[in-house]
Amino acid sequence: MPLTVNLIGDLLVAIGFFLIFFVYRENTFTSATIEVAENQKVISTGPYAIVRHPMYASASLYLVEHRWRSAHFWGSCRSRS
Repeated sequence: MPLTVNLIGDLLVAIGFFLIFFVYRENTFTSATIEVAENQKVISTGPYAIVRHPMYASASLYLVEHRWRSAHFWGSCRSRS
């Protein structure tokens, strides 16, 4: 796999992690399970000011990166005859 494909894929993953870090920093109620806690409020600052579900938007970078690398890998495995 070419170096540029690896570097772009790594960059997408790093950006995704960086954005998820901001989600956790902005919203202390962030969790894998949905639950309503006392004194919980709707967050509308930070990444939530741009996207309603910024963690899903960040995770989509992983999906794009994985699909891109997989397609490139399987495309390079085809027979060249």
